[in-house]
Amino acid sequence: MKFTIYLCHINKIKKILIIFLLLFSSFSQALTCTSQEGQNILKRDVFTSFFYPDTLIGRDLFRSDKVNISIICTNNSTVPKNVYIRYDKNIIDNYNPNVDKVDFILQMKNQQYIAGMDSLIPQASILPGETHTIDLNYLYIMRMTDFPHQILSNHPSMVEIKLSIGELDDISAGVTTKIVVIRNMKLISFPHCELGLSMRILPANIDFGVITFSGDHPIEKIKNFSLEFTRDITSGCSLNQLPDYNVDIYFSTPNRLDYDNAFSLDNGLSIALTSMDGYAQSVKFNQPHKVHRIIMNRNGKYKSFASFSARLYNNNAVIRPGAFSAPVTINVYYH
Repeated sequence: MKFTIYLCHINKIKKILIIFLLLFSSFSQALTCTSQEGQNILKRDVFTSFFYPDTLIGRDLFRSDKVNISIICTNNSTVPKNVYIRYDKNIIDNYNPNVDKVDFILQMKNQQYIAGMDSLIPQASILPGETHTIDLNYLYIMRMTDFPHQILSNHPSMVEIKLSIGELDDISAGVTTKIVVIRNMKLISFPHCELGLSMRILPANIDFGVITFSGDHPIEKIKNFSLEFTRDITSGCSLNQLPDYNVDIYFSTPNRLDYDNAFSLDNGLSIALTSMDGYAQSVKFNQPHKVHRIIMNRNGKYKSFASFSARLYNNNAVIRPGAFSAPVTINVYYH
């Protein structure tokens, strides 16, 4: 009897170990995508998830004084649309209050072709191997638009992003800092969808789908706005091939001095979503605490969406980055 019970316990332990190994194997495959018949493709190094915050990886903010992120491309593959990188000054201050810059290096393996940095503030560009120091309070979005497909197909390893905390000649040894990489860099081949990459800078901190603007500008009527984006798209791609929405929320204005009366809730706050192929849809915000849903529905008219651009505007005056600093929160939900 005792021997039988002992064998039962051993069998239970074996089953538990097998289940654990299967789960670990699945989790490992989720972290590193391997190429299968030229279809998928990104080896994911160190980053957290923006679109799926409930996953284990999405909650695991990492600490490091240097971070390397590699974008791996293989035959018949496309690069990810956006890579979101956030530098949280408040978190960094907890470890080293003297650090106020991040050195940002974009390199190409083959040194032949690279997307320039198109940033709203400050205006800047990065060449292969060049170093650019940015303010920690800004968010960079790198959107991959300038890589020709034939270049991607011929070079299995193209782009490497290197981040380091502090000035290049003054990096304190042993300083532990959090750099939060927001965008989930999935790399999947979409046979009928075109993806691409460029760079934009946002005057905001993003934390798992919540974009916050804060400061002391006296526009106190603006408290909280929520946007809900749903997946209602019909296109040349089948639904399981469609990439996640890439919604870039950025601000600009023709005149830096005209933002005091740029908009108010009394006149309504509008947001328009425009894709690179011309599709646009807008909704007006007349209530400060109401959740607004924008349904993207192409009805088969548009074959591909490379990206979206969201603008807050009123009376055709687009609000520039940093033009206002009243507390505004935009919650973005992806379905």
